[in-house]
Amino acid sequence: MCMTSSQLLRIVILLGTARKGAVSAAVARALAQAVQDSAGDAKVELVSVADHLKASRTIPAWQEDDKEAHPSSWCEVAREADAFIFVLPEYNHGYPGEWKLLIDSCGEEYARKPVTVCGVSAGVFGGRALADNVKPVLVELKMVPTRNNMYIGKAHEVVSPNGEWNLSPQEVERLIGLARDELFELARGLRPLRNVS
Repeated sequence: MCMTSSQLLRIVILLGTARKGAVSAAVARALAQAVQDSAGDAKVELVSVADHLKASRTIPAWQEDDKEAHPSSWCEVAREADAFIFVLPEYNHGYPGEWKLLIDSCGEEYARKPVTVCGVSAGVFGGRALADNVKPVLVELKMVPTRNNMYIGKAHEVVSPNGEWNLSPQEVERLIGLARDELFELARGLRPLRNVS
């Protein structure tokens, strides 16, 4: 059966750091390719906070007096998405400030949409503390976090600088498979609850 573009799930992978040379960017590229390769009825789009963030301060969705600085292009991406994967490097057990600035710029665009956190770290735990810290933010935004997350530890060894996995396909599947499958299932199941044109 052929799916029309309006029937395809739209999965947005957001690189949550704007730091130049971040290994998280290579992880995001490798992840986007792996998710797209197994997507079936989904279209994967990779975007970065650097593409959308215009100000180094919080511009909330309800603030009407700073239209020039508001990242409205991100809000449009979020509005059209069916699900999200946030690729976030762990900084001192937390998330990057620029990710939080961007996320806080929208509101209802996130409601009833599933999200998976892909924690990235140089250490062995792959951002587990970050995933715990970010969950209350996602819930407050009315998002539906997956139970499973993706943890990419020793990221500089796991992916090459050009965004290729240094792992076998089976190892990649073990890293991302459970969370990816849960995200897709929730995206399909929650779709009727959202206004989709």
